[in-house]
Amino acid sequence: MKHVINHHVVLSQVPEGPLVPWLKGFAEDLNRQGYARRSIGDRIRLAAGFGRWLGQEGIDPDRVNSEHPAQYLGYRAQLRAIQYGDPSTLRRFLDYLRIEAVIPAETVPACAETEVQRCVRDYVHYLGEPCGLAPATIQAYMPFVRTFLEHCFGRGQVILSNLQADDVVGFVQNMAPGMARKRAKFMTAALRSFLRYVRYRDGGAPDLVAAVPAVANWSMTSVPRAIGADQVQQLCQYRPHHRHGASRLRHYAASCATGTACERSRLSRTRRHRLAGSNVACADQGGRTQ
Repeated sequence: MKHVINHHVVLSQVPEGPLVPWLKGFAEDLNRQGYARRSIGDRIRLAAGFGRWLGQEGIDPDRVNSEHPAQYLGYRAQLRAIQYGDPSTLRRFLDYLRIEAVIPAETVPACAETEVQRCVRDYVHYLGEPCGLAPATIQAYMPFVRTFLEHCFGRGQVILSNLQADDVVGFVQNMAPGMARKRAKFMTAALRSFLRYVRYRDGGAPDLVAAVPAVANWSMTSVPRAIGADQVQQLCQYRPHHRHGASRLRHYAASCATGTACERSRLSRTRRHRLAGSNVACADQGGRTQ
């Protein structure tokens, strides 16, 4: 039986577990952050699976902590492949639940700060004081930079001078397909900002700002509007086994030929108008053309 979360997400079965009431709010939060509809659905299904697992294990919301996502992913790995973004999705889900006061706030000892966290903290300080960036923009950049550093260095030592162009390109290509175009562009803006900071902090580090790929514009501009006359002739002469296929191909060839002819006619009219305009511009006061 299908279950509607909102107009973005429909689950194939009714979700279970103690976190069901907050799935809709999490979906709306992801939508506000600019995630694509398909990506929102994938993340809500993961969050629903996490909540179902909590119910099976008898774990109430007031007992949920940061260790449970890793335990759930270990269980999930026995059933299906774990995706690259699954850990960060569950981390973001727990952050949302803490904001909503559903689960306890996380207490992290000061001595437990990781290399990545320290680097992100220094970067945030740089954005706030020397750059004077708006707090909302800083908060939006932080998750991208943290995920990028985890992608490059994991839990090991963060050596920014070791970053290479392949690290940047690989990260963007891995992350961008699951994002809406607007959010993907925001991610690349965050990366460029961070890489400028790396250059500012360590003058010997490579300048990798230009290595950040541009977000693809998924348009149909690469599809040709018409084909050449020789290609039209080949289509007309082609005889597939299925008679309907042959009819469709000839119809397509005729359409292309018409499109090509119309394009030639349009260009001819344009040339005539330009020529006429040139004659008018060159006419002397007596009405004679020079």
